[in-house]
Amino acid sequence: MLRFDGAIDRGAFLRASALRLGLFIASVVGFPFLLMAIVAASGCRGAGGACGALGLVVGTAFKPLAFILFVFSFVGISVRRARDAGMPGLVGLFIPLLFTSNYAFLIYAGAPWSVGFSAGVLYLTFPWASVLALYCIMILCVLPSRPPRDANPFGAVGLIAFGLGSFIAVSAMLGFAISFAGVQPWALQLGRMMRYPGQIAPLAMIVFAAALAWIAWQHRSPPFEAARQPNPPRETVRLPAPPIMWLLAAALVPTLIACIFSFGDDVSMMIPLVLVMNLTSLVLPTLAIYFFLLLGLWLTVFRRTPISVAVLLLALLPFLHWGYSHRTARNDFQREAAEIAAVQTKAAPRIPTTMVFESERTDGLRGAWKVPSIDRVIAKGAYGPKLLQFGRNGTRSDAARPPVDVTLPDEYLLLKVGRSSSFAKNRQIYAANGGPFELRYVNSSRDDLVAVWYHAYNPGPSVLPVLTSAGWYRGSNSVRSGEIEVSVGKFLTTSLKLPS
Repeated sequence: MLRFDGAIDRGAFLRASALRLGLFIASVVGFPFLLMAIVAASGCRGAGGACGALGLVVGTAFKPLAFILFVFSFVGISVRRARDAGMPGLVGLFIPLLFTSNYAFLIYAGAPWSVGFSAGVLYLTFPWASVLALYCIMILCVLPSRPPRDANPFGAVGLIAFGLGSFIAVSAMLGFAISFAGVQPWALQLGRMMRYPGQIAPLAMIVFAAALAWIAWQHRSPPFEAARQPNPPRETVRLPAPPIMWLLAAALVPTLIACIFSFGDDVSMMIPLVLVMNLTSLVLPTLAIYFFLLLGLWLTVFRRTPISVAVLLLALLPFLHWGYSHRTARNDFQREAAEIAAVQTKAAPRIPTTMVFESERTDGLRGAWKVPSIDRVIAKGAYGPKLLQFGRNGTRSDAARPPVDVTLPDEYLLLKVGRSSSFAKNRQIYAANGGPFELRYVNSSRDDLVAVWYHAYNPGPSVLPVLTSAGWYRGSNSVRSGEIEVSVGKFLTTSLKLPS
């Protein structure tokens, strides 16, 4: 599984493929029975909804891990079998790429509906790419061994098959990439470019399968040289094999450091539990980018071949995207600040004693007491049509009275928070303490905008690269209620030019 050098004949490849397919099918068929055993052992039936939550946790931890091991186990044997059949080893990567493109079906088929629903997978489509991958495995089981004399031993049909296979692989991986939010900004553009070529992908699969069938039939017998020399020398120069296990162990160190450092105080003492629960969605993707970076460095230093340099450059691409994401987030923050600065505002002629806090919730209401002249705050919108008045000492003087008993004064400051603000944009996600905050001075003859501030939820990636199944880790969009009060108080003191 962890060996990528050398070659294996078609018999060994057949046995290895059958073992991997059998184990994966067993994991799919046996998962419901495993889940039943865990449910029975946990005793969750005594608590309402506990078994469903347990099924979600077990499915989220087990199914993606089984899929990752299944796909990765085909990399080594496919590369070695392609090399044994006289083709470049990289051609063998076509099989795991096809399996990867059908990740949704291969992960969530046979899992509780809540597992796919929590990941945003609402329906499953037939895995045509995986069927093609099985067909390619069958073709590799038929092709005999041949000496590596030419990168294309199959002539014009081989070139046609290579072109169609490249097109199918690109289309399949584009569909895979677009499904992840972390790469959508650039993948969507490529997706639009591939929209019409992607419509002929099914036809390309049929022609590709026909070309492979023709190759397998025409070249079903070993070449004359191989028949005379059953065990020809495969390589003139023996290149050192990568120390896969050592590289994995070395990659695990920066992975754990990056994850723990990025989590910070969010999970405190629960870091081991969080790492286990996010093994497949966070730890393994992060381990992969550091592993391939170390593998590319090792190959470049010890092998010094063009393929080694290409592997290193490919391994650097995720880190370049991580840096680009930082730059994009910084540019968005500057654009947002310029947008706010361009809003025309007017200073309040004086500070009334009443503030109306209009919001769907009361989070941050206590921040109004940062303004010394405010004696009462009237909550609007949090309790439907009812107005609720708060005094500075925390009393709710009109809590038990009908809504008509609390009336708005002739002069007051109006603070609109969140979706109540006219500056809140549709479909825009704001930071938990990022407003929007809109402050207005209202009296019988005027309604002036005093200040506005907001901050969209678009943080840059973590300081150290941490990759998740949804893109780069950017922290959680949650804060304590006290932090919202601090944000409201800071906005009011800044807008009204009060001493902090």
